[in-house]
Amino acid sequence: MSMGPSFPEKPENCAIEFKREDPTTVNINYHIIAQIQVSGVNKEGHVLSDELTPELQAAIGPAACKLGADTVSPSPSFAAMAGGGTWSSVGFFILRKRDQPLQMPMMPGMTPPPAPSSEPPAKPTEPPAEGSRSL
Repeated sequence: MSMGPSFPEKPENCAIEFKREDPTTVNINYHIIAQIQVSGVNKEGHVLSDELTPELQAAIGPAACKLGADTVSPSPSFAAMAGGGTWSSVGFFILRKRDQPLQMPMMPGMTPPPAPSSEPPAKPTEPPAEGSRSL
């Protein structure tokens, strides 16, 4: 399912990085181009997992290249019982790294973090020596 912006195609054998990204923050560093679902069972009849096996990489990689992606990451998935057997649907985000991380808008009532300073941090002051007075 196409979800985000379109990018130029890459060669079918382009370099794709397969890695896990936190699905709650993936959109900060990546454009989510699409999501691919793989359903069924593996060769041994077991439910599929979101492990990025060589077989899944070989199946998903060319499609990700065609979409202009540079990264593939598992997305939330599920397993279900149907007709006396178990099957699964495993999802993968098709991603492209952003040039700059997405700046998330502040929610009402939140205080933005302080802007980074180019000045070196201030040195901590030492407490006055016992018996001395500061003015």
